[in-house]
Amino acid sequence: MLAGSPLAAADANPSADAKAGAPSGDGLDPRIALLLSEAYRHGKAMGGWGDAASAFEAAGLPAASAGIEVGDEPTDVLAAVVELARKPSRVGAVPRLSAPDAVAPCPSGGARVH
Repeated sequence: MLAGSPLAAADANPSADAKAGAPSGDGLDPRIALLLSEAYRHGKAMGGWGDAASAFEAAGLPAASAGIEVGDEPTDVLAAVVELARKPSRVGAVPRLSAPDAVAPCPSGGARVH
């Protein structure tokens, strides 16, 4: 959940902290950009309100991407993100297999995991 687009703080110094990332031209804290891109890469449901859409865009994630909810009301965004998180398969997530589908008999007599 992102409430706006946080500006780079004084301690966001890439020369002192490699995790701070490269500064963006729009002023978004580079650590926030890194956090958003990593969360997206790992298939996490995300949401934001206020100026959050510009933060997602600055991190290279279109606000209309699957797994990202942006709106005006925090409670509406939270409800949408909770619904996204409940889905068994999200952006980048591995579909869940039921137990009978997960293990199949192997011709050699063992079991093979799909």
